[in-house]
Amino acid sequence: MWIPHWTQLAAIAASCQELHKCGCKKTCSGNSCVDRVKPEAYGPKTQYGSVGGTVSFICTGDFGCTPDAARDVSWYDESGIELKPLDNNTIFPRYNVTTIERSNHTIIESRFEIIRIERRDFEKNFTCLVTSSYQEGNRIFIVKLKEARIQITNITWITAEEVTAIVVPSVIILTVAIIFIAVFYLRIKLFILSRIPYWHLIDKGDRQYHVFILHEDEDTKLARRIQQRLQSDYYTVKISGSITGGTDLMQKAQEFAQDSKSLVIIYPSEYSESSQNNNFQSFMGVRQYYSPNLVTIVEEAGRTGDKVEVIDSDKTLVRIKYPPNQNCSTYRQENFYCKLKLRMARRTENNVCCTKNNIQTQRGAEDTELLNGQHNLSNSEQESSVEVWSD
Repeated sequence: MWIPHWTQLAAIAASCQELHKCGCKKTCSGNSCVDRVKPEAYGPKTQYGSVGGTVSFICTGDFGCTPDAARDVSWYDESGIELKPLDNNTIFPRYNVTTIERSNHTIIESRFEIIRIERRDFEKNFTCLVTSSYQEGNRIFIVKLKEARIQITNITWITAEEVTAIVVPSVIILTVAIIFIAVFYLRIKLFILSRIPYWHLIDKGDRQYHVFILHEDEDTKLARRIQQRLQSDYYTVKISGSITGGTDLMQKAQEFAQDSKSLVIIYPSEYSESSQNNNFQSFMGVRQYYSPNLVTIVEEAGRTGDKVEVIDSDKTLVRIKYPPNQNCSTYRQENFYCKLKLRMARRTENNVCCTKNNIQTQRGAEDTELLNGQHNLSNSEQESSVEVWSD
C-alpha cells in the first residue's frame, strides 16, 4: 500500500541544487563520497633539521566513505624491539602527534612534530602506520630525520706583505713592458707586419706585372730604387720612366696599366701647376684600371713642388711617406716595403724561388732594362733605407 510522504518545496529545491553542483563528480559536499576497498596512503617525506630546531612530518590516509571503525593513522618509534607510540608525552615529551580528520571524516591526516631536536633524533627510525579493519592496503612508512649541513667556505685573508709581494713585481713588469714598447715600437711593428700572411691579397693573375709605378721625370731615381728592391724580392715591376721617346706616352701608360695588377704613384716632388709641359694629372687617369685597395701614393719627404689637386682631393688614396735617405735604417726600410707589399698583388710559387742561391724568376726583358739610358744605382744607393711616417 502506498503511503504519501509530503515535503516542503524548499527542501526539494535545495536537493536539486546540490545535485546540479555535483554533476558527475565522485565526491560532493553532501553525503557523497567514494567507497574504497582499501585506503589510499600518502607517506611522509624526509626532512632536514639542525640541533635545537623544530621539524614536522605528515602522514595521510584516505579511507573513503566505507564504514570502518578501525581506520587509523598513527606514529611509532622503531628504535627499540617493539614499536612505541610517539603520542605518549610521558615517554616522548619532545614529540607531538596531532590528528586531523577532513572531508567528512574520510581523510585522516597525522602530523608528527619534533621540538628541540637532539643529536640522537638523527639516529632513529620513525614509522607511520595507515591501517583499516579490512586488512587490505595497510601501509607502513619509515622515515628518518637528516641533519642539515651548511658548507662554510673558509676565506683566507692575505697580509699586507703578501699584497706587496704580488703588486710590486706586477707594476715593475708592466712598467718595463711599456718602456720596451715605447723604445722599440717600430721594430715591434715591423716584426708584426713582416709576419702577416699575404694570402688575403689577390694574385696578379694573367697580368705580366705585379705593380706599375707612375712617376714624373724628376722622380725617376726614386722609382728605380723602389723597382730594383721589389725585383730583388721577386716581384715583376714596370715604371713609367721606361717609356721610350717617339711613342704615344698616354697610350703606352694605359697598356702598362692594363698589364699590371697594382699601381704605385710617386707624388711629384717638383710639380708646378704653371708648367706647360705638365701631363701628370692626365696620366692619373690610369687609376681606372685598378681596385682602390691596390693603389698607393708614395710621397718623398722634403718635396718642394705644388700640391697635386687630383691626389689631394681624393681622400681614398693611401699614402706612404718615403723619408730622406740619410735618416734611414735597415728595419725602417723593411717596414716601408712591408707596408708597400701589403698594398700590392701577392707573389705566387711560380715566380718565387725557395732560396736566393737559386734565383729563378719570371721576369721580362723590360723589367731589368736600364731606364732612360742611365746606369744602375750604386751600392750605397741600393742600400739606402726608408721610414714610414704616419700622416
